[in-house]
Amino acid sequence: MWASRSWLRGAQGAPLVYTQLLAADVAIPLTLTPADLGYGAGRHGLYGADDGALLVFESNSSRGVRALTPAAPIQVGAAATKADFTLHTVAPVLAGGWALLGEADTKWVPVASARFANLSVADAAAGFTVGVAGAPGEAVRVVVGRPPSGTDLQTVACAIPASGVATLRMPAGECA
Repeated sequence: MWASRSWLRGAQGAPLVYTQLLAADVAIPLTLTPADLGYGAGRHGLYGADDGALLVFESNSSRGVRALTPAAPIQVGAAATKADFTLHTVAPVLAGGWALLGEADTKWVPVASARFANLSVADAAAGFTVGVAGAPGEAVRVVVGRPPSGTDLQTVACAIPASGVATLRMPAGECA
C-alpha cells in the first residue's frame, strides 16, 4: 500500500486534501476508513470539507464515485497484484455537495496543484470556481460531482486560453 496526497489551495483557508491510495501485491484484505487515511477534524487530521464529507473512486471505474464514511470504508482485496493493482482517489466534498474530481477520466492523479488552483466556494447555491492551468490551446476534461451528494457527475470541457489559465464556474458548467 502506498499513499500520496495533493493539496488544493483556495480562498477559504485550509487546503483541501486529496489522497491517492495504490494497492499492489496485497497479502491480506484491508479495510480503510477516513480516520485510517488521516482524515478528520482536529490538529492532526487532514482537512476536507467543513462537515468532513468525502468521496472515493477507483481509477479504473471513475464513474463509480461513492461516499467514503466509517460505515462505508475502502475495501482492498488480497487479489491486487502488480498487473491488477487498484488506485483509489479520495476527494473532499465542498459546500452544498459539490466535489471537484478533476481529471478523473484521464489522469492517475486527478487533482494536482500544477493543474488546479484558487478554488473559491461562495456558498452552496452559488457553487464554486477554480482555476485550470495548462498549455495554451490544451483541452482539459474536468469531472465535477453535483449536489446533493456529489456522486451525480458532470464533465466540463475547458479550452486553455493564451494566458495559460481558464476559470471553471459551477453550477454554470462553463470554462473560460
